[in-house]
Amino acid sequence: MFFIIGRGRSGATLLRTMLDAHPNITIPSESRFIQFLFYKYYHVKKWNQRIFLRLHKDISQSVEPINIDKVVLRDTLLHMKEHIDFSTICKASYLCVKSIYDKDQIKIIGDKNSRYAFFIKSLLHIFPDAKFIHITRDYRDSTLSFFKVKGKKTEKKNAAFLAFRWKYYNRQIIKCKNKNPDRFFTIRYEDLINSPERKLGEVCHFLTVDYHAAMLDYHITIDKYYDISSKEFKAIHSGMREPIDNKKSEIWKSLMKERDIKKSDLIAGRIAELLGYERKYKGGHLLLRSSLLFIIIAAWFPLFMKKIFYQIPSLMRAYYDIKY
Repeated sequence: MFFIIGRGRSGATLLRTMLDAHPNITIPSESRFIQFLFYKYYHVKKWNQRIFLRLHKDISQSVEPINIDKVVLRDTLLHMKEHIDFSTICKASYLCVKSIYDKDQIKIIGDKNSRYAFFIKSLLHIFPDAKFIHITRDYRDSTLSFFKVKGKKTEKKNAAFLAFRWKYYNRQIIKCKNKNPDRFFTIRYEDLINSPERKLGEVCHFLTVDYHAAMLDYHITIDKYYDISSKEFKAIHSGMREPIDNKKSEIWKSLMKERDIKKSDLIAGRIAELLGYERKYKGGHLLLRSSLLFIIIAAWFPLFMKKIFYQIPSLMRAYYDIKY
């Protein structure tokens, strides 16, 4: 198993699609179903047909349901043994997902979700050998991308708000990477779109699979998925139908307001430079920092609570039972 993690609007969907085009890799479309299953079923020690049927129903109706073959999934679950481990159940479920790309022998299963930045510890517990691809993008370009997206109610169209969340997500991932450096590979979106063949080769080396040229032709087949995808996906990821466009790098230099650049540079701070992004403005800016306090709290508090809730399985299990 491997997981693609990073702040939203950082190129994770592009990378996920490119890797899914590899004949030996499968990555379902984004879903929280593994997290959903973890809180509801990880505590199960002995499985039986009744639990498997309930599991089948929950996966079929899960949060942001993946494009899964429900008949194959049902048959797969009912043939499992009573003492099977949770990680194997998850992998078997992933393999029941249809891909729009042709597959040969699937050797690696992937999952892409920005929320997993706060769930890494649990993922390592479930999958002790899991690897993580951390994708980053210039925080100012990420902010402009969020500005264009419609329907993201949890993301305020405010440069300071978005810069703080960029830093918070990436700082969380960096902390986990420092504890498990051999499990993480960091790739910059800018490098991916400027040198796709070289960077994909590095990713494949990290995942221990051979490089395959089909990954660069991901856009040829994506129409098959795009035509049946949700309106939200079409609105957010319309650019996926086009080949790689390296003009999407450093657009902030010509399109971002100067005051927004100052706010973003101030908040991103040393994390930006750690990830290879040069700040235009540096220094204290005490007055500006003070004026941003409330928007920073508004950006921080929901993420902090999410991080806390993710660490309380009983609470999350109750939440999912009530909501779903």
